[in-house]
Amino acid sequence: MILQMNNDETSKELSAIEKLLSYSLEEVSIFDKLAEDKTSGKFRSTFARYSFLREQHAMSIKFYLRSRGLCLKKVSEGLTKQNGHSWKELKAALERSDYDAIARITGQAADTTVTLYEDALKNALTTDASMYKMLSEHLQQIRKMNTYAS
Repeated sequence: MILQMNNDETSKELSAIEKLLSYSLEEVSIFDKLAEDKTSGKFRSTFARYSFLREQHAMSIKFYLRSRGLCLKKVSEGLTKQNGHSWKELKAALERSDYDAIARITGQAADTTVTLYEDALKNALTTDASMYKMLSEHLQQIRKMNTYAS
């Protein structure tokens, strides 16, 4: 079922989705820092943790979009306006679980910080406590990993 939303609600939803999706760019930069020091004995276990977190993030995006029942046309318009990529391209990447493509597509115009990600969660998911809790826990894992990578 597709939600009927007025323009303000649609804008809020699109903004929240864009912030959620663009967070994958931050994950990429964390991994890039780790990849610079491949000689570290911690590299392999960190890479495994990173891969798991990235997969969880992509799954969270899929679940979020499904659970919110958002109008795909509006999402497509918002994403295309934001960074030149179509919803069809993003949807295909999500279905394939192609995390590199997801990061590339959503990260084109992204300069998203952990704070923006957290704000997007609070604004978009206040009615879904379990989803908010799951994504908040994921955010905490990313923060720990970012500290570990520094």
